Amino acid sequence: MMGLDGRVLATIGSRKEKDGLFLFDRANGAYLQPGSTIKPIAVYAPAIEDKIVNFSSLISDTAIQDWSYDANGNTVAGPNNWYEGYRGNITVMTALEISSNAATVNLLNQIGMSESYNYATNKFKLAHLDPDQDSKNIVAMSMGGVHGGTTVREMTASYIPFCNGGTYYEPYTYYYVTDQDNNIILDQRDKRVSSRAISEETAAIMNRLLHQVVSDKEGIGYRAAVTGWDIIGKTGTTDNTYDNWFVGASPYAVAGIWQGHDIPASINQEEEGKNHILWSEIMTEYLKTKEHKDFSIPDTVITQKFCRETGLLANSLCPDTVTGYYTSDNMPGTCVSTHGKVITPPESSNTEYSRSDESSTSDTSDESSTESIESTESGESSTESTESIESVESSTESVESVIETSEPEQTSSTETR
Repeated sequence: MMGLDGRVLATIGSRKEKDGLFLFDRANGAYLQPGSTIKPIAVYAPAIEDKIVNFSSLISDTAIQDWSYDANGNTVAGPNNWYEGYRGNITVMTALEISSNAATVNLLNQIGMSESYNYATNKFKLAHLDPDQDSKNIVAMSMGGVHGGTTVREMTASYIPFCNGGTYYEPYTYYYVTDQDNNIILDQRDKRVSSRAISEETAAIMNRLLHQVVSDKEGIGYRAAVTGWDIIGKTGTTDNTYDNWFVGASPYAVAGIWQGHDIPASINQEEEGKNHILWSEIMTEYLKTKEHKDFSIPDTVITQKFCRETGLLANSLCPDTVTGYYTSDNMPGTCVSTHGKVITPPESSNTEYSRSDESSTSDTSDESSTESIESTESGESSTESTESIESVESSTESVESVIETSEPEQTSSTETR
């Protein structure tokens, strides 16, 4: 566990009782495959920072042809997801909270391997990745099947930028050390090493994406939740369940837990996932004496409801919406789907209303579209507005003139999950 400035608050190298000195420290000395805990730092954060996608962009959860080879040397599609099959186009939020392998690989192909590796090593400081193999291995960067390995200390520190506005802090374990005469022989006061990993806006957006992993209805990290607290995090599992991870944070501290064996072996089904619960129990205890607070979101981040089905800003007909987080230069368009709903035109009236000649296709409706909405809701319409309503299903432009949009508020094919 670390503070958001990199100070190590606690470290445990084994769950066994200590029976000697200089024992093997699995938190700092074991080089491990991180599984899906690598996805936020090597794929999703770069994609948000480089504006390749936004919070609710649709990405493809579909198999890639010629992904790998079977025992007979024939090419097969992949990668496999931990869940059965593929779900087609899903939002970035959904892809991360259900830990879709295929969607992550498809997004990584948009980013590029060199960019992904650069973020993981230079921005988020994973120091033990193999530059010759991991930098070219799509499985390594998308699903954590790395050759060089990472430590629990490294992975925990790599999540600090998602909590403090985008700054990476090198972990440290002491302030200063004195000798028997009280002379300071080692001093780290005012010498903390930090660097900008991602922008403040990207950090906030990633923070909210990782919050969904723990809190949303499809989030697979739900067992790490801490009642009453704003928690973020990501799960990670590797082939044959050799490694099981949870790395997450509260507004006060970030913590990482790895579960596995010294000699690689599968974690039995009864034990799998218990590290999520243990993480929650440890963080719950730590927060008992803390004043309640939530993660802060900068004013430069825009919050607005989006449609889960299309990933676009929600209109009044979208049946399933959730809050998204965006920057002004990377906003989605407006959903124009009626989602199968039939709009019944109101009874005709002698009252006449004017409307714009062209329907709005921007993120917010223009004044004439608003007037058209108001006249429809009041049951009054001219021949023109009735015609517009009747043509909703056949014309995207007409739909945009009769649906409401909310105003923004400023505020190895490794199977992992």
